[in-house]
Amino acid sequence: MAPDLTNPVPPLLMVDRLSVTFPPRGRRPAFQALRAVSCSLGAGGALGVVGESGSGKSTLARAMLGLTPSSGRVVIDGLEWTSASAGQLRKARRHAQMIFQDPAGSLNPRFRVLDAVLEPVLFHRLFDSPDRALAHTLHTLEACGVAPDLAQRYPHQLSGGQRQRVAIARAIAPRPKLLVCDEPTSALDVSTQAQVLNLLSDLKRDLGLAIVFISHDLAVVEHLCDDVIVMNQGEVVELGPCRRVFDHPQHPYTQALLKAIPAAP
Repeated sequence: MAPDLTNPVPPLLMVDRLSVTFPPRGRRPAFQALRAVSCSLGAGGALGVVGESGSGKSTLARAMLGLTPSSGRVVIDGLEWTSASAGQLRKARRHAQMIFQDPAGSLNPRFRVLDAVLEPVLFHRLFDSPDRALAHTLHTLEACGVAPDLAQRYPHQLSGGQRQRVAIARAIAPRPKLLVCDEPTSALDVSTQAQVLNLLSDLKRDLGLAIVFISHDLAVVEHLCDDVIVMNQGEVVELGPCRRVFDHPQHPYTQALLKAIPAAP
């Protein structure tokens, strides 16, 4: 879990002492949202990030992919993103994609479903012909459970579950190696949540994706992930294999989180 600089096989993702401080705004003082967070993830693995609202989970997700100014180091697929040039990042972003909590906000309302998923395929020049790019896009939509008749619709014409499937299709269309999911099921009903989680599990297996899964739902993380980090007030308070952390929590905060889970009826 923690960065191991002696390992001859480097992890796909290495986060080393990543910190984020938001500057003062009006009467609000500067706020340190992330405090020297370190973790790592191997190719094809799944890392859960849990904690209460405001614990720094989403800030960590955005900082990992350079969407929030930060200090520290983030290395993805051998490239140090925190010091890479704009040109290097433009090429590297194909290999690390993000799924946001609100699919309606992450999809361009003026793009039809087909165009939204086709756009990153064309941008990253994955194929040498438009026909092959289109075929790949249609196959990706099908793999994500998006019915063919939805391809010409706009995001506002879709249900929440359908929009999230389109957002997932858009994220995996460039065939990334790493997928960062920021609470992708929290806005969905229970049955749709299960469908989306099963989809992510299938994609992880079929495409060999490494997944960082941000959630406040410990049961979901335990089901999907191999390892977990527990965050509180911007810091990692516990990390390790899911089974060990959830069965034998060491930190009082982790113990309190687990006690707060409602008992099964």
